[in-house]
Amino acid sequence: MKTYELAAKECPVIREVDVVVCGGGPGGIGAAIAAARQGMKVALLERFGALGGLITTGLVTTCMSAVAVSGDKLLIRGIFEEMVNRCAAKGGAIKGYELKYSNKFFTYDMSRCEKDLQIYPFDPEVYKLAAEEYVKEYNIEVMYYTLVTDTIVEDRLIKGIVIENKSGTQILMAKQFIDATGDASIARMCGLPCTLADGQKTPMTMMFHFGGASDVAPSYKPDVTEVPYGAVNFFPMMRNGEYRAEMTRYVGDTICGEDLTKATMACRAQIPEVIEYLKENVPGCKDIYLISSGSVIATLATPRIIGDYMLTKKDILELRMPKDRIALTAYGIDIHSTEEGGQNYLHWLNPGEYYGIPYGILYPKDGIDNLLAAGRVVSADYEASTAVACSGICMAVGEAAGTAAALCIQENSVPRKLDVEKLQKTLVENGAILDAIPVPDTEELDWTYYKRKNGEWNL
Repeated sequence: MKTYELAAKECPVIREVDVVVCGGGPGGIGAAIAAARQGMKVALLERFGALGGLITTGLVTTCMSAVAVSGDKLLIRGIFEEMVNRCAAKGGAIKGYELKYSNKFFTYDMSRCEKDLQIYPFDPEVYKLAAEEYVKEYNIEVMYYTLVTDTIVEDRLIKGIVIENKSGTQILMAKQFIDATGDASIARMCGLPCTLADGQKTPMTMMFHFGGASDVAPSYKPDVTEVPYGAVNFFPMMRNGEYRAEMTRYVGDTICGEDLTKATMACRAQIPEVIEYLKENVPGCKDIYLISSGSVIATLATPRIIGDYMLTKKDILELRMPKDRIALTAYGIDIHSTEEGGQNYLHWLNPGEYYGIPYGILYPKDGIDNLLAAGRVVSADYEASTAVACSGICMAVGEAAGTAAALCIQENSVPRKLDVEKLQKTLVENGAILDAIPVPDTEELDWTYYKRKNGEWNL
């Protein structure tokens, strides 16, 4: 390969803050708010023009089954619940355990593979606005259209990151850094070993949003090899007759720019074919039409840090509750097929079952002393990584990472030496759940805001 040596250049240090969070998805949002809530000056970087990550730019509009709720157990509160409340107040979210009162959604679709389907649906546009309002309340500096291109490392510490945007090449300095990039970009730039080797092929999907459906059932059917995903798979959105479909597939390298481009174009080309399949084969879909497609491709298999502890399939199957837990969840194992039209491997927990997320998966085993992971970047083996990739647990883990970063600064410590009991105490004081509680009693809600007006939902 032909190469050129680029000339070194002097770059301005534009900010010196306490905590830099790289990535504005659910994990990054949770981390930024948690750190700022502890009095830290926080910068939140996002390469696109909205917060929310795959929820918004990727149209993954649901907090999936049994992440925040399992049976009659509530597992996640804290920043996640506050975010849901903010969206719900704008007509852009419904809590899973309140779906039965909405008269719009199936709470338990027995056609699906999940044993406990209590989905939290989000409107992506409402989510964007609610997230921006939330971070503004804590004076978090958001930097959109900003890409991290390098790290400055000295004596096992990240001193700063190099960023690129329309203002040119700049440097941000901080005391603690949080990698919420979704693909361990910061960790990899620091030279840390990560899972998922270069060149490894994994399945990718482009979500899309369609309208015009009526009385749809079922919304899930496996072994449908006529579509690239290998199954009919779609989820209700906030407006009547609108659904988010997960039915495209491309197999490639998720950290290869060329493969990501091919995947995006291939999956977008598959969408009209899938729409036609749904029209012809799925009851209630004969009049559907495409509304939008995701701006980014989605995948469950991305590089992750190798942490002080690695979450494993065994941890999930044995429902382990580690002493150092910083969050709870109940999502099962969800491995997408590496063949177009192939079948996913799905293992769901029973309603009421759940497990704990250990603190040790949030920081690298060795090499860098002021880096924490949030969202899908946390340390987990291939099977377990699919269980902690959903937005609810990503935000809960992010809240733990942001809180840990703040405590490290306050105590002049590093993540691996942090007093975990103090971290847990702080999380609980701020509303997080480390021991499951009963689902709140709910009465039938006032759905006036959602009633039909001129044939459309009043959102």
